[in-house]
Amino acid sequence: MAGIGALGKACELAEEKMLIESQRLRQLRNRLEEQILKTIPDVKRNGHPELRIPITVNLSFLGVASDALLTGLDREGIAVSSGSACCRVLCA
Repeated sequence: MAGIGALGKACELAEEKMLIESQRLRQLRNRLEEQILKTIPDVKRNGHPELRIPITVNLSFLGVASDALLTGLDREGIAVSSGSACCRVLCA
């Protein structure tokens, strides 16, 4: 029974940490998006501005070739894609 109690406490602590981390990541995401939207012309946010997971940024850069953007960001160590990961499997 002690193991069950310990697991319950571990889950409780994990949930608290996840809420704090989720808020931190949301703030970072929002700051990144705000700076991009403010400084780069012809950028559009895709999707709902609030109802989304805190770790994803979904932007369109109008008039920019996705290959060039992907290559440039990859060289800077930034992980990006030009489409949905789930669509790569289902749409191939």
